[in-house]
Amino acid sequence: MLGDAARAKSIAKTAEQIAAEIHASYPFHPSVKHIIALFKENESYRQTRGLMQFVSKIIQSVWERPSNDVYLIGCQHLNLNIPDVREEINKISNLQGAIAHDIAANGTAVAELVDQKLGHDAASQIAALLLTASLSESVDAVKGFTEGQFLEYLVAPQRNVSEFQDAFQAFRANAWYLHRKENDAWYFSNIENLRKRIDSRARNAPQPKIDAEMKRRLEEIFRPQRRIAYQEVQALPKIDEIRLNGPRVCLVLSPDSKTPPEEAQQFWESVPEKNNFCVVTGDGSNLASLEDKTRRLWAVARVLEETGGDKSPHKAELEEEAEQAAYDFNATVVSLFNRVYYPIKGKLTPTKLSMTFTGNTFHAEEQIEKALSDVGASKLYVDVEANAEALLSRAEDLLWPAGGERRIPWRDVVSRTITNERWPWLPPKGMDTLRQIAVSQGRWRYTEDGYIEKGPFPPPRTSVAITQREYDDRTGTATLEILPRDAGKNGRVHYDCTPNVDANSPVVPDTIWTTNATALWFVAIDPDGRHETGDVYAWKNTLTLTHQPRIGGGKRTVELTVKPRGQIRWNTTGINPREGTLYTGPIELEGSEAVTIYAYAEDQGVSTTRNFTIPALDQKGPVIDKNKPAKLHKRLNLQGNKASYTAINQSKALGVRLAGGISLTVGEGNRAITTRFGSDVVVKAEDIEQFIAIARQALGNETAEVSLRLDDLHFSSGHDLEVFLHRLEINPEPGEVEQ
Repeated sequence: MLGDAARAKSIAKTAEQIAAEIHASYPFHPSVKHIIALFKENESYRQTRGLMQFVSKIIQSVWERPSNDVYLIGCQHLNLNIPDVREEINKISNLQGAIAHDIAANGTAVAELVDQKLGHDAASQIAALLLTASLSESVDAVKGFTEGQFLEYLVAPQRNVSEFQDAFQAFRANAWYLHRKENDAWYFSNIENLRKRIDSRARNAPQPKIDAEMKRRLEEIFRPQRRIAYQEVQALPKIDEIRLNGPRVCLVLSPDSKTPPEEAQQFWESVPEKNNFCVVTGDGSNLASLEDKTRRLWAVARVLEETGGDKSPHKAELEEEAEQAAYDFNATVVSLFNRVYYPIKGKLTPTKLSMTFTGNTFHAEEQIEKALSDVGASKLYVDVEANAEALLSRAEDLLWPAGGERRIPWRDVVSRTITNERWPWLPPKGMDTLRQIAVSQGRWRYTEDGYIEKGPFPPPRTSVAITQREYDDRTGTATLEILPRDAGKNGRVHYDCTPNVDANSPVVPDTIWTTNATALWFVAIDPDGRHETGDVYAWKNTLTLTHQPRIGGGKRTVELTVKPRGQIRWNTTGINPREGTLYTGPIELEGSEAVTIYAYAEDQGVSTTRNFTIPALDQKGPVIDKNKPAKLHKRLNLQGNKASYTAINQSKALGVRLAGGISLTVGEGNRAITTRFGSDVVVKAEDIEQFIAIARQALGNETAEVSLRLDDLHFSSGHDLEVFLHRLEINPEPGEVEQ
């Protein structure tokens, strides 16, 4: 045993050193002479006679031991329940308070209770040994032993050192008169230690303070952070103060022996919001043990405050006490709260709750979430999208009123999720997500007035989908992709030059159709009659205004044109060009200075405006005002990654908006993806970049080549336009810049 203890570094000396000391002191333990030396100078101690009397009491204690297990007689064998032995110790130094409460009281002292629990006398031996090491009364007395020292004196054949280590931890946790010096030596004193003070504060703590602290700590343990299973927690609430008309609540209630707890079941039966709370509780214990642990936590905090707070000389010891008290509180919570009750099928149903904590930190919310979402309970659906089909079917069955009414206020649907206990729980915003999925699938219809309608619905009315694939601004010709929707397998699209289009109007000859009409009206027809004919689709072409300056015969003239057709009006003041001069032929400009022509064109309700700046005679290139917004009307065909990304990066840096029918191709040949934007769509360069990234991901090629066509670029200032032109080495014509 000595060798094992030495190797484990529980004692400082080697087995050989201890053996030599034993040889010199046998049959007494070598420690006896060292201990007597500590108190031999006490005024009431007569060294010769006192030594003989002290040793005789040790021998008497060994003689009266119930078992013959002493190999070396030592101070640890003193039996202070023997009156003569107690009297002899009190003659040397009066430590009656420590003896009575901590060491020996005919089975009720702390050490004796520890022995009874552990099944051996290790705690009593430790207490007796430390007592004898605490008898000195001199001013500069050396008192007590460190744990390593007294373990060295106690270790013996058939006694494992761990027995004494475990016994000491249990003993020191409950002793009132045991103190620790700065050098970690332990000794007894008649002055009560911090533990006695803590015990006193705990015993006399005001009940409202303890109730409030227990409630606070439980709410902290179960505090929602993910907020999926529940969004609020109320610990040990007064039943009549619980409110359930808001977010889902987790109630932490005192356990009782009934299933479900009587208090919880009665409350559930009394409220309409039966599906808006769960109950965390236990299966038979009560809160008395948790209250005891709370009292100790509260008492430790008060004693620390009373002794100086952060400046307390006992801060380290009290922090250790607080840590142990918190551990005991948490361990009690784990043992008490092992069930979570959730509503289903007309009652509260339990499922097992595996509470765990590490480093005095709980993960209670995660454990509740896991318990409620496991297959056994299936009350909580964390992923709405993954379970959408099942949830939609249950919603249509449980959240709509009986009687066949299909269109109801959305708030009524949401309200039933907290009153119908058969409905599963979703995360916050889960119902909104479910609604969005159903609407996107055409399964439900949601209107701006807050009503929701579930299907099945009548067949949708026909409609026309038109996408402009190309536009030639030189001729005003548009290439359209025209498709009938909800018109059956044999659906047709009819068109007319007036809104009076019907089934007797001409049929669009092909899906891809080219036209230079200013305006057309389309309607989709289901010849099989399954779908009612929908609304007429009005399509408007784009009018393209251009100008052509000319110099000849000492005159400057400007010719205006509009494609595909239209009437043009103009002026040079910029004031409402819609009411300007009707254009009938080339405009003659006076003088040699720069002039801006403000033009307006209209045909069949379609209109456009343009500003054309005609440079001075000695001006080369367009006139650009650095401070005014500017547009570049020029087709840029950017081939390859370098050219495309140069334009994209410059557009991002300058905040350019891209418009006018953008065309984007990613990849090459049969491994290419092409996207076209409508002529009225305005996007940012970042949007183009996202399209490229998605296309490359679909192709499985992160460096696929990019081709980009831009027709119109909008700049916030002429300065930004100049920077862009310079960096891309573009030289626009005067008519290609508009301000």
